[in-house]
Parts: sequence; C-alpha cells; structure tokens
Amino acid sequence: MVENTITDGKRIAQLLASELTGLETGVLERVSVTDADSEAMPSDSGTVAYRIAVDGSDLATVLLYPEYVELEFETEPPASETAVDLRTEDPSVVTVTSGAEVKRAVDLLRETARRE
Repeated sequence: MVENTITDGKRIAQLLASELTGLETGVLERVSVTDADSEAMPSDSGTVAYRIAVDGSDLATVLLYPEYVELEFETEPPASETAVDLRTEDPSVVTVTSGAEVKRAVDLLRETARRE
C-alpha cells in the first residue's frame, strides 16, 4: 500500500510530462511537450514549466506552484466527469494537486486534443 502522496508541484509536472510523452497511442500521438524549462521552480504566482501542443499548436500551458500544477488551456476543455474535481472557477484552468490526479489530467488533455 502506498503511504506517500506526491503533492510537490515540480514532481507532479514531471509525472504529467512523462505520461504525455510515454503514451504515444491514439490522439496522444499528436500531443507533445514543448518549451520545457528544466530550471523552472515552483512559485506562489506560478512559473511556466512547459507547454502542451497538439500537431504543433498550443493546447495548454503548465504552471508550477509549490503544492500543485495548473493547466491553462488555450480553449475551454470539454465538460468531463473525469476532470470534475480538477476544475477551478475559470473553466479554461484545471488544477492537479497530486500525482494520482495526473491520470485524470491526461484523460482531459486527450478529450481536448480530440476536438483540435
């Protein structure tokens, strides 16, 4: 049983990038991580870590915070049961607060990429 939960913003962003680059099937074949800043450090105001693109067009920007990651989508992602807990007041922004939520974020990115 896992007793530790990953809640470090930088580590969550790394997990998300790994999932996106490792899952090269279906629509995720068209998704890429771009403009990655390996020196980016979490901050209270959010630091750009990288962008997520579909066929070379920006889909979302990943911002690092000390205890979470925000994905700022270029267009509002589709309403999704998988991402209901990730939503913020702004429908084009989702928050990923743990490593366990990365899978749901990937599902939301997959659904959004299908529309592009």
